[in-house]
Amino acid sequence: MSLPKILTRSSIRTASTSSSAQLTKAAGDISSVFPSLRKDYKPEPLPPRFKDLKERIFQENEQALKRSWERLLPSLEEEVQKIRSKGSDIIPSVEYADVVSGNVAPDTLAEIRHRGSVVVRNVLPRNEARGYKEQIEDYVAANKERVKAFPPDSPAVFELYWTPSQANARAHANMLETQRFLQTLWHSSDPNTRISTRNPLTYADRLRIRQPGDGKFTLGPHIDGGSLERWEDDEYSKVYAKILEGKWEEYDPWDAKHRVTAKMDLYNGAGACSMLRFFQGWLSMSNTAPGEGSLHVCPMLVHSTAYTILRPFFDAETLQPALDSTFPGSVPGACQEYNPVTHPHLELETTMVSVPEVAPGDYVAWHCDSLHSVDKEHRGKGDSSVLYIPATPMCDMNIDYLLKQRRAALDYSPPWDFPGAGGPGEMGFKGALDWSSINQDGQHAMGLGEQPWEITDDMTEGERKVVAAANKACFGRATLFLAAVPSTLAIYPDEVGHVDFHHALLGVPSSKSTFFHRPSASSNAALLYTLSENSLLGAVNPKDGSLLWRQNLTRPARLPDHDAEGLLRASDGTNAVVSALGDYVFAWSALDGKLLWEIWSPGMPIVDIELLELVDASAAPSTRDAIALSGGQWGSVKRLDGQTGEIKWEHHDESGDIPFQVSSSSTDVFYISLQSALLKGHKIRVTALDPLTGRQTHQQVLNSESDVSGPESILFVGANTAFPIIAWADKSHKTLKVNVIGTKQVTTVNVENTSGDEIKSIQIHAPRSLNAQPHFLVQYETASGSWAEVYHVDLTSTKVSKAYSLPYLKGWSVFTTSTKDANVYFTRVTDSETTVVSSASHGILGRWPQHHPLERAVHAVSDLAVKGDSVAARSAIVLDYGDWQLIQNGAIGWTRPEALSGALAASWADVDSQKDLAHQLEVEGHENLIGAYIHRVKRHLKDLEHLPDWLKELPKRILTSLLADEVSNLDGFGVSKPIIVATENGRVYALDSGNHGRVSWSVKAAESDTWNVKAILTEPGLATVYADDGSSVSLNVTTGDITQRSPATGKIRSIAVLKDGASSGTIGINENGEPVGFFDRPGFFVTQGADGRVLGWSTKDSQSPVWEFLPASGEKIIRATARPSHDPVASIGKVLGNRSVLYKYLTPNAALVTAIGESSATFYLLDAVTGKVLHASTHKGVDTTQPIASTISENWFAYSFYAESSDPSDSRGYQLVVSEMYESPIPNDRGPLGSASNYSALTNLPLPHVISQSFIISEPISHMAVTQTRQGITTRQLIAVLPESNAIVGIPRPVLDPRRPIGRDPTPNEAEEGLIKYAPFLEFDGRWYISHARQVTGVNTVLSEPTLLESTSLIFAFGNDIFATRTTPSQAFDILGKGFSKLQLLMTIVALAIGVSILAPIARKKKIDTLWKAR
Repeated sequence: MSLPKILTRSSIRTASTSSSAQLTKAAGDISSVFPSLRKDYKPEPLPPRFKDLKERIFQENEQALKRSWERLLPSLEEEVQKIRSKGSDIIPSVEYADVVSGNVAPDTLAEIRHRGSVVVRNVLPRNEARGYKEQIEDYVAANKERVKAFPPDSPAVFELYWTPSQANARAHANMLETQRFLQTLWHSSDPNTRISTRNPLTYADRLRIRQPGDGKFTLGPHIDGGSLERWEDDEYSKVYAKILEGKWEEYDPWDAKHRVTAKMDLYNGAGACSMLRFFQGWLSMSNTAPGEGSLHVCPMLVHSTAYTILRPFFDAETLQPALDSTFPGSVPGACQEYNPVTHPHLELETTMVSVPEVAPGDYVAWHCDSLHSVDKEHRGKGDSSVLYIPATPMCDMNIDYLLKQRRAALDYSPPWDFPGAGGPGEMGFKGALDWSSINQDGQHAMGLGEQPWEITDDMTEGERKVVAAANKACFGRATLFLAAVPSTLAIYPDEVGHVDFHHALLGVPSSKSTFFHRPSASSNAALLYTLSENSLLGAVNPKDGSLLWRQNLTRPARLPDHDAEGLLRASDGTNAVVSALGDYVFAWSALDGKLLWEIWSPGMPIVDIELLELVDASAAPSTRDAIALSGGQWGSVKRLDGQTGEIKWEHHDESGDIPFQVSSSSTDVFYISLQSALLKGHKIRVTALDPLTGRQTHQQVLNSESDVSGPESILFVGANTAFPIIAWADKSHKTLKVNVIGTKQVTTVNVENTSGDEIKSIQIHAPRSLNAQPHFLVQYETASGSWAEVYHVDLTSTKVSKAYSLPYLKGWSVFTTSTKDANVYFTRVTDSETTVVSSASHGILGRWPQHHPLERAVHAVSDLAVKGDSVAARSAIVLDYGDWQLIQNGAIGWTRPEALSGALAASWADVDSQKDLAHQLEVEGHENLIGAYIHRVKRHLKDLEHLPDWLKELPKRILTSLLADEVSNLDGFGVSKPIIVATENGRVYALDSGNHGRVSWSVKAAESDTWNVKAILTEPGLATVYADDGSSVSLNVTTGDITQRSPATGKIRSIAVLKDGASSGTIGINENGEPVGFFDRPGFFVTQGADGRVLGWSTKDSQSPVWEFLPASGEKIIRATARPSHDPVASIGKVLGNRSVLYKYLTPNAALVTAIGESSATFYLLDAVTGKVLHASTHKGVDTTQPIASTISENWFAYSFYAESSDPSDSRGYQLVVSEMYESPIPNDRGPLGSASNYSALTNLPLPHVISQSFIISEPISHMAVTQTRQGITTRQLIAVLPESNAIVGIPRPVLDPRRPIGRDPTPNEAEEGLIKYAPFLEFDGRWYISHARQVTGVNTVLSEPTLLESTSLIFAFGNDIFATRTTPSQAFDILGKGFSKLQLLMTIVALAIGVSILAPIARKKKIDTLWKAR
């Protein structure tokens, strides 16, 4: 395997969800695949390069091609006559019984090859096929709110891929056997071709249930597999080499040699298939005759293909060469289409014949190059129902896709080729598929299960290679260590959401880039869109607050200002949203978050972006062009094509003005800039541009210099309305000035402030719809309350006048604007109620008291449903501390804890009940034996107070225990601890890990708006948060009440925790690495200073360090890592296969220090007591801009980095290095210390024997941790965060054993020890992903915590997302499995008791009788 292949992302994780930044298929509807279906479609001339392409091909065989064309046309006419005479009967049919028995006649096989299509009868029993349809109809009915279909108003093709019917049909033994039969019709002229036809793979596609009378789902003649690619791609064109050489009669359409490597999708087409399908096909679920919504094919495979390939080179009328740039019916990114004008000699009205009548269970298949279409109208009486199931061979491109599809299948997400890929899909559907119910062969075809494909002696070399590659990719059979690792290392699908939880967060929504938007013009359902302050773009379902998709905009954007604010825009009636950040502009599919296009303007950061509501006649109805304003050396206004992102025109401003904003009306595009005034302040310059050409039409300068000191002085600039306005106020907020953009008139409004308080802010809310009424609202806010005024604009005179006022209310208020048709509505949300008014009148249309007072909100957006005089409102409000809530008609619908995306520190905690028990046990531990016994007896007697309640609950507990899924309640074993999280906004959260991470409480703990938390320390019932100013806050774990505060003492860099037995203490560490304060108990601790030193301290002397460590010249320390505070060692040695022992080098004082140079990284292992370097390892050619992670535990440590060595012999790529420390390299040898029971670290400290090994991994690791268990008996896992995959893996320690034999198989002793052969490439197995299929983004810290169960470790990860789970690295050996039935055990005991009671007298009587007989 080549190195680049190895360095790609792990195959299991390739199919990332739409929340990743990876580009997927372009979004679109069926017209994206078939351009001719678009009403406004007009063929566009192809670029000149296609003329060059035609000339090059034609000139190579000019005379031969002319003669070939002359032979083809009359031969084609003969075939047309044959088809005309036979009609549908020309399509061959075979019985499945003949297929499976091998009795298909040779002449029938020849006819199938000639016609390119076939009907296989009775593949499935009739009743079974009908049953599939009935199950699908029940499935659709049970999930009708989430099922999508085309056309929306009369569904025919359903966006369903994982219904039980589909999965079972694909996996049916008869279907797989039929696919094998069809694929044997193919061959390769090269035995080294990497293809296997005996191993069909599954390609998941849609299903069709077309109702009688339907005329909307109609597809004209076409072939899939691209269009222009057949000539443009060198490898693809070789498929048709004989035709292009003028020898079409010798063309073999069944030779797979070049097809397996052909690029059939050069343009990332919306409908392109990523798998090579030898046959397209469907399984019928109904009786369907010709004309009843069925399939049409052109049954002359060689002739139609030859005509397709030669047609671009010849004029259809003159029949002479035509070497222009036209390729009839070919459009980039679409399929190859046909009609009587573009391809007249095919006589499509005659040759596109319907397939014969089919019955349920019949299978129809056609060659991938066969022309096919669909009945324009369904004229039958019953539905026409099929499952699309193609025949796809095993080849490299199909294996790659299978891995992506497998991930989608397990997530119930649409496959990679289809709309919504990576989205929620059918997750959570009622009646969803259970993959364990699919037979083994069906799972095999999906790449599931564990059994590899068989490699046999009769295979060609190419087939053996591709099967081996498939086994490695799907089942990991290239390395044998899977047999040595527990098979359930991560979590099962049915454990997702049960043993773990995930808060998929966006961050605090931005006030300027949050809105409701309908992603489809055909639906009234709106989604919530936001671009958060963390630069994450996402869509949220307003119904339940679930995240539908998200994209991280910070990855590609180059931000000149780290505080640059992102922008997000959408327009009614469009299916796209447009965002900007830094110098990038992106367009995304609003429905599933797929990237549509992007544009980069280096060095020109985007200042503003708007969508042009004025639509050109040529523009697609689903898109709007964007107007982007860039800054930098000069201002630049660009108009970007809404479909492609291409620049239509650009206007430069080199005047030196400050680019501020763009706006638009129904006639103009306006560029607003700030012009420096002569003395001070700025004037507002408005430049009007022609929207079609970008040329300047006129310009006004508004005299605003007395009020406007900079961009922050302008309150509002409107856009996309018939009356865009610009507004600003004087510094004292006594006058408001409004200008209708494009006019000279400035209206001055005197602010009538009767509140008695000073106005602290003014906000303006206006609609953004072109046809909206010219009304806007001005909100005035004081320290104690707010009020608002509504203004109207006279479009004739551009006069601004006050319409009415909304009253002053104490407390906070947020206002939103909504538009329905041309009407404008304003929604006001306060802590006690929500009200809606029309912009035309102050009369309240709707009022809803809040069921519970709301917390303070800072901004909101609303969505209204208006019907007659009634109105319903839902508002998404952003609370002042960052959380996001939906308020619907006065009730809280959901809350998204977005403030948790700013988590700084976290810790697991114990509750008060555990605190009391711990105190009692501590008291007993300090008394003598008799006193401790008396104390325990008293404690147990006191516990009897709870006996009545315990007995009262006992029946319920027994019944629940017998009937519940869980074998036992594990809460008492410490698996459901609360998690305390401190966020940057000064709040502390408690998450209930036993209740899906629900927020138990949230309090404002900091006395300032923000803080920088350095640590959270917990003891039973109490959590203490330490901030970088030296202050601390203690909180009750159960209630969140603040129990104690300590004042700030000075700036600190970190917190040192010193433990002495059961008690512990803390010492603050300042920026220089020096302790602040003292600890009056003996001990050592290590600190790191800002100057790059590592210092060792004794608690007895906080003035001067015991030792200090400086790295080599040119290096700086970036991290120092110590062993976890809880790191028990179960065994002091490793037992080898021959029963000898390698003794571990165990020191609790080890610290791993990472230092980097310009292109190097050195890892130092230090002794914390003496500062002595125990071991050092230096790596050259390290890219220090890439993540470098490290961890240490027990007697081993690990680190990762990216190497860029220029030496070809050195490894290059991401590397993971693992090292183990032993006392001696010789088994049974204790090294210099021998069998000494005591030694001093201050004198003659021996050095460890270090064994290291490195592995090449496919992506970076940003953070590492090690699982912790109570006694350390359980095998440890290396927890690694994979930022590119947005995943967390737990790598088993046996896999990372550096003693794995290199270049040979393990000896019997080594195999008995569990060692396996070393493989340099470590691919992350799918079962290692403890985050399962979730996209866990932005993780920067992972914590591990033991439980009272030795098998189980708790994991908590935070950063942008919050994720927690529990892992069992050695499986749950101390927990009864789910297969254990308590009820069955009870019944067995009862049955045994009954049996004993019956048999005991019989046995006793028999014994007595025996005794009597003996006498």
